[in-house]
Amino acid sequence: ALTYLQNELPLFIVDEDADLARLMRGHVGEAPSLFEVLRRVTELHQEIAFRSRPAIDLLQILKKQLRGLTYSEQKSLRDLATSLRTDMAMENSKLLPLAKKLLTDEELAELRSAMFQRRLSDFRDHRASGA
Repeated sequence: ALTYLQNELPLFIVDEDADLARLMRGHVGEAPSLFEVLRRVTELHQEIAFRSRPAIDLLQILKKQLRGLTYSEQKSLRDLATSLRTDMAMENSKLLPLAKKLLTDEELAELRSAMFQRRLSDFRDHRASGA
């Protein structure tokens, strides 16, 4: 969970906020609901960012010394999980079907390339730091 929150989740969010959303905004006129879907996804990503930091801090503490969780710690993790599930549901039911319908082959290739380059850069950064 800690590795996901620290390494993978930020990449997915940047993929969507920086690349997918930019490409999708070029198609707002083709799908009336697209603007609202993009707005909601942005809100969910802000909520996830807000809820992730305390969860990461808590998981780092637990990694060093395993112990039972307080009610507020349980609630913090549960609230983050709820935000992540809501985001995934929104993306799977609304955003990705619109992307599949609207994005051109060239835009999909651009998106794939940006995602690949971001992960390649992240991989290089981890290798350079000895991680």
